[in-house]
Amino acid sequence: MRTMPEANTPGIHNWIGQMKMKTSFKQCLICLLMLLVTACGGGSSGGGNSSLVSSGPGTGTGGTGIAVISGFSSIILNNDRVFNVDSSTQLFIDDNPVTLTQLQTQGSGLVAHYDVAEDVNANISSGTLITLHAGNTVIGPVTSLTPFQVFGQTVTVTGDTVLVGVPGGSPDSLAIGDIVEVSGFDNDNNVILATRIQHQPAGVAVWKIRGHVGNVATDSFSLGTQQISLNGVVPDNCGANLTNRDRVEVTATPSPVFTAGTSLDTVIEIRCTSYALNLPANAAGAVIEAEVEGLVTAFNSINDFSVHEQRVVTTPGTVYEGGRALDIVSGVRLEAEGVLDIMTGILTAEKIRFRQTRVEITAPLDIPPGGLKASGGSFTVLDVITVNLTALTEDPDGLISGSGVSGLVQVEIDGYQDGSNQIFADSVELESSVADANEIELRGPVSNPVNPLFELLGVTVDTTGSVIFDQDGSQQITPTEFFNKVTPGVPVEVEDAVFTPGPPPTLSGGVIEIED
Repeated sequence: MRTMPEANTPGIHNWIGQMKMKTSFKQCLICLLMLLVTACGGGSSGGGNSSLVSSGPGTGTGGTGIAVISGFSSIILNNDRVFNVDSSTQLFIDDNPVTLTQLQTQGSGLVAHYDVAEDVNANISSGTLITLHAGNTVIGPVTSLTPFQVFGQTVTVTGDTVLVGVPGGSPDSLAIGDIVEVSGFDNDNNVILATRIQHQPAGVAVWKIRGHVGNVATDSFSLGTQQISLNGVVPDNCGANLTNRDRVEVTATPSPVFTAGTSLDTVIEIRCTSYALNLPANAAGAVIEAEVEGLVTAFNSINDFSVHEQRVVTTPGTVYEGGRALDIVSGVRLEAEGVLDIMTGILTAEKIRFRQTRVEITAPLDIPPGGLKASGGSFTVLDVITVNLTALTEDPDGLISGSGVSGLVQVEIDGYQDGSNQIFADSVELESSVADANEIELRGPVSNPVNPLFELLGVTVDTTGSVIFDQDGSQQITPTEFFNKVTPGVPVEVEDAVFTPGPPPTLSGGVIEIED
């Protein structure tokens, strides 16, 4: 977790401009980008669907998207999209107008929605902002520490979560009833992957909860485990009636008598929302540049899925960064960049960029009676790889819950490594009921490469006798060529290797391939 002081010093983070070739036809249709963060208009957190104000050259909006504020110079999103502001730019945090200075001191880590003027460049990494709405997913009291919940919404915290004013730099130091603001990406089960958490010991002006509705009754409903009383408030933009699975944003007056497990009965507004990308009325063309970051929330296939409720389709020409098409599964955090059709609302992805370093482990694992949950929030593979479980981890075979098999079996773990090198599981699946220490597969970032050895997820890999391939998998290379190519952090996959417990735990033989 990255801990930040109450006021962040404005500074430029890494800004990597990768120019992308566009056809002249697209250049005629597309000019710019409007990124939408989970707090903005049309139901995203932090803002309503405000009318757009023109800024910079032209009068049309050329794009839309969702991203995380990562720095300022003037405003940086996802580390490599750097946008300018001018006198017409409108900035908001949780629907409240703010100045650029206020955004700079409060905004890092917030999910934000923004629109960019027609001076945006071809790969939507620069231009002049028209509007930016940043905001939080939930604002209110901590209602549980194990698991960590705010207003009954389970919050997943990683080493990439920005922490502001949190005692001891860890949510573990918070207490039930402490007021916090949480920004992040949530899934269909109201579980939030936090990008920012700020402790507010002096309290806040309003409480807010956002998520999918359940248990709808005449005068109440629930969001996660939090019961909500309507108190005569008529839900806005919800059709004739509020129904289960509607996505809503609830605003309430802070209550000094509220306690965990009780109904929230100070509601002042309920609004049905959509997290799909905004379709601007003043779009610069029939299709516009678009970018959406978030969790995969619906999965039809690797060619047709939803990110943050935005439908995304891929083509044979889609480029993948930091992962493969097969890594697209429910719950994975990624960024899809491409073209949004204003009529259909479908984003056709030219690039899929995985926002977390991908990890894959296939190995023997002893599943305890009662499932992996019985071992707490983490377990160890190959004596050295600690894997963390979260409320977002998929459990299709019951290995976590205990409804599946127990004992020594072969498992497949798909997940990611965060900025502090912790490994989190997106899914844990049964590969085979028979464990096989001669069929180990590991995938992740290289560390300490010194011919003939390197480390992968803490396991030593001995390349002696291995068959090694370059990035495309078709060209076999020598160990010397391999070590000339790999540096710390380069993703590598090892298959069909033999495991020796050590010390140190070692994989040898097998097939090694440099990943893109």
